[in-house]
Amino acid sequence: MVNSLVLTFLLILSGCTGAAVSPDKVKSPILRVGYLSEDHFEQRFGNIVSLEFPNYRLEIVPIKDMIRNRLPAGEWVESNRLDLIYAPSSSFKDLIDSGSLVELDTYMKRDSFLEDAVIPSVMKLTRAYGNGNVYGLPTNFDSKVIVYNQDQFDRLKVPYLTDGMTWPELFNVIQRLDGGLSVHSSSPFHLLALMGQSEQLQMMNAQNQSVTLNNPAWNKLWDITASAVKNGGIYFDDVNENPFLTGERAAALISYDEYKVLEQNAPSFKWDMVMLPTAASLQGKTTSITADGYWAIPAGSSNPDEAWKLIQFFMSDKAAKWGYRSIYGFSTLVQQFSLNAENNGRLEAFYRGDPLVPFAQDWPDYLLGLVNDLFAKIVEGSISVDTGLQELQESITQRLNEVT
Repeated sequence: MVNSLVLTFLLILSGCTGAAVSPDKVKSPILRVGYLSEDHFEQRFGNIVSLEFPNYRLEIVPIKDMIRNRLPAGEWVESNRLDLIYAPSSSFKDLIDSGSLVELDTYMKRDSFLEDAVIPSVMKLTRAYGNGNVYGLPTNFDSKVIVYNQDQFDRLKVPYLTDGMTWPELFNVIQRLDGGLSVHSSSPFHLLALMGQSEQLQMMNAQNQSVTLNNPAWNKLWDITASAVKNGGIYFDDVNENPFLTGERAAALISYDEYKVLEQNAPSFKWDMVMLPTAASLQGKTTSITADGYWAIPAGSSNPDEAWKLIQFFMSDKAAKWGYRSIYGFSTLVQQFSLNAENNGRLEAFYRGDPLVPFAQDWPDYLLGLVNDLFAKIVEGSISVDTGLQELQESITQRLNEVT
């Protein structure tokens, strides 16, 4: 009898409270989130996250010390007891290989995450890091392409540029045109590093302390680049100047940031884009597609389900619209990549190709100066490419030996 009365009372009480409240509305989880810094997180996500998840309390754990001091990523993540991390692309592979991240495929299948909503080549790159599995999802990406002035090609009766060209083929065509190729790289070093990356070449490997500059493949890239600079085929233009837009350059090597300027200041001439050149043996491949970071769940997360909800939100149309054409790169979502229908066909050059995981660019500070000094001497003719690369390799090797 007593049990019956108690049950009746509970039923009446529950009826008086109205509809059941969703557990998500009741929970007030505290999540430790690894991000560059608290200020950077607030600038990028603060308002929209607090509006979407008013009951969540986020503690931002700065990862800049891990990056700056080159600390072992897996050990750092474990010691800081993170629930969610925006893993820098430079650390992403190490975190996966050390078993520090949760595989996300199970979550994606459970919640019917629409993998097709992500640009296919970007998702391929994500899976390439994890040997076929997904350990993190990028909200934005960058890439580089060659944009060219079709009117000038037509006037001089030169065939248009195409995907799949090699660097020698590109420079041979460009030197038949007026104004050459505009490069906003701050120095020859950055252009050479980009060209090497596109052909799977490294200047050096800081991890095993090896230098790999003095070989035929690098020799060829240095030679054609120095020749193009000498012959007016390449110009290192100031980042604040845009001679391609004014028709002074026949073509330009551009990234997301330069494309935004192009989009806002439509040129008066016809133009198109092609993929970045690569080695003949790598046709159809690209190392140009890169993500700044990947949202991932550390293996020791105390709140993995709540962390996954945040990832889902960061990967949503709503969040992408919030950050459209921000400083962080193109949206990885097909529907939010570009809202400019006129340019959509051209823009495919930014994500065409089968992506390869790029090498980690981990160089000692002195390398930039050594490379730029040598390149200047080669262009002025005071030293040959063969001799210069041999001396450069010896100089870097000696420095590495002194450190060890």
